[in-house]
Amino acid sequence: MSNAIEPELGAIDDDRSRVRSECSGAELTIIVEARDPTALRAALNTWLSLVGVAERAGNVC
Repeated sequence: MSNAIEPELGAIDDDRSRVRSECSGAELTIIVEARDPTALRAALNTWLSLVGVAERAGNVC
């Protein structure tokens, strides 16, 4: 698990969306569950941004 995104797991979940992740070697899988399309879009935007920053910093998995 990435040290860069691990603190955010569960911390930014709310009643409309939640996220879990799995890391295997150099592959990161993020599972996003949401109650509606708006919540899904917001969660995806947040997590893609966080992972992008971690990836640029070289600390995804």
